[in-house]
Amino acid sequence: MAEGRTTLEYTPTWVVALVCGVIVIISLAVERFLHYIGKALFQGMIAKICISEELASKWLPCDKKEHKAATKSTAHFESFFSSFTSHHGAGRRLLAESSASNDYCAGKGKVSLLSITALHHLHIFIFVLAVVHVTFCALTILFGGS
Repeated sequence: MAEGRTTLEYTPTWVVALVCGVIVIISLAVERFLHYIGKALFQGMIAKICISEELASKWLPCDKKEHKAATKSTAHFESFFSSFTSHHGAGRRLLAESSASNDYCAGKGKVSLLSITALHHLHIFIFVLAVVHVTFCALTILFGGS
C-alpha cells in the first residue's frame, strides 16, 4: 500500500454511501431528461415531416401496399394491449396508434415521410439491434476471459 493514500477499505461508510447516492441521483436525472427530450422531439416531429405525394411515390414505393397491412397490425396491437391498459386507467400510448400527424400532412395536401407504423417498426429494429449488441459484448467478454 502506498503511504499517505487511503483505500476503500478504510474510507468511512457514509462517504461511500454519499458518493453512490449522488451517482444514482445524477443517473435518474439524466434518464428523465433523455425521456422527456425523446418524447418531445422524436415521434411527433418526425411524423410531421411532410413531403408531396409525387415524391412519396418515388421514395416510398411500398407505402400503398403496406398501408392495408399496417392497419391490420395496428388493430392487432391495440386489441392485444388494451387488456393491459384498461385495468390501470392511464395506460401508455402505443407508437402504432393513429395520431394527428396524418391529419396535419393531409391538411397540407401532402403525406408524412414516416408513418407512425414505420416509426414503430424502427423502434423495434433499434431495440433488437441493442439487445444483439449487448449480447455479443457479453459473449466477447466471457470468451475473452476464459
